[in-house]
Amino acid sequence: MSSSPPATTASPGHYRLAVASRCVAAIVGGYVVSALCAALLALLLPLVRVEAVLASTMLSFAIYTVIVMWAFYEASLRRVWMALAGASAALGILTYLLSSAVGAST
Repeated sequence: MSSSPPATTASPGHYRLAVASRCVAAIVGGYVVSALCAALLALLLPLVRVEAVLASTMLSFAIYTVIVMWAFYEASLRRVWMALAGASAALGILTYLLSSAVGAST
């Protein structure tokens, strides 16, 4: 009986690059998504503008924390980057459209 060779493991350099990529995704991507969430929520919350900005800013800290934890929990690094890019694009477009509509009405 022949046994199959053991599965090859990733090289230390590849592993370090993957961890560095997750760190960048968590720190930079999480910041971008949470900042865009804060901007969008500040426009959407039915509060006085100052209170809406404060509430959305405080909520963005929780959003950032969840994104950082999720970036290291998710098995697929590609899925992390794609989700952060997609969320950033969607939130950016919505924020732009809403800010244009709010700016035109005031």
